Parts: sequence; structure tokens; C-alpha cells
Amino acid sequence: MMFGFGERGFNPHNWLMTELEQPIEMYKHSSMYRLFYGEEPVTFFSDIKAFIEQLHRLFPQAVQEIEAFYAHINELYEKTIAPVTVFEAPGDMPLEEMRKNAGSDILAQLKMIKLLFTSAESMMKPYIADPRVRAFFDKLTSTYCYTTVRETPAVLAATMFVDNHVGGA
Repeated sequence: MMFGFGERGFNPHNWLMTELEQPIEMYKHSSMYRLFYGEEPVTFFSDIKAFIEQLHRLFPQAVQEIEAFYAHINELYEKTIAPVTVFEAPGDMPLEEMRKNAGSDILAQLKMIKLLFTSAESMMKPYIADPRVRAFFDKLTSTYCYTTVRETPAVLAATMFVDNHVGGA
């Protein structure tokens, strides 16, 4: 499964195809995939609200926690992660582009740097207390990038948990 083909947000594959001048035709599906968590099916709908409803069904005791967590990571994604679209190493970037990036929103850049040094577990802690919900997100990070929530940088987790609904897979 490949992510990052969206028009906005974290879209490295869209960026790569544009750089290579290769046309790509994307098909938007109503869901990206489906998995079983224990005996329960979970459909990863493109519509993030429909996906969150799946989590409510799976974890009815933690509806408020899930809502608060997704409100937090969605805002984090929209205001901090999605606006930063750098996919080139600074050494490969033209000097003018480096100047433009350096002069852009410094606060957003500092927030992004902080997210690199914060774990997904630390990011979740204020919102998700239920150990079953934490185990679910641990399974997601393990599936997406082969790391636990303790090992996964918050910036990567927030991107995984939101962008696949924004940009598709």
C-alpha cells in the first residue's frame, strides 16, 4: 500500500510523479482497506468521520477519548504537518527555495521539529487512557511502519492517522 498521492498534505508520491513528469491517474475509493481487530472488522474509510465511527463501535467505552485525540491530531496535521511540503534534502534545494522556506512560518517549523522528537505514545497520553485503544494504535503503527507507538515519532503517527484519509492510498 502506498500513501501520499493527495493534492494537498503529505503527498510525496504525487510530488515524485510530478517531478518525473509522469502522468498518474488515481482512483478514489470509499475505503482504503479493511482489517480484523480480534473478531471485529474495521474498515478504513476515506471519510475520516466514518472511520472514527468504526473506532466508536470497536471501543464504545472510549468515544470521548477517541474524539479528543482525533480532534488534536487533525488540527496538528492541518496546521503544522500539511503546510510543510519539503521532500528534498537541503543540499539539493536551490538557494532561493531555501531562503523562501527559512522565511516562512517559523512557529510551524519549530512545532514540526518538536514532533520529530516526541513519540506517538507521548502525543497520545493526554487523550487516550484506555489500554485497549492504545493497543489498537500500537497495532496501527506496527502495521504502517513496523514500529510501536513508543518508537514512532509523533509527526509520523499523526501523518499516518490522518493523511491516509486526506490523500488516500
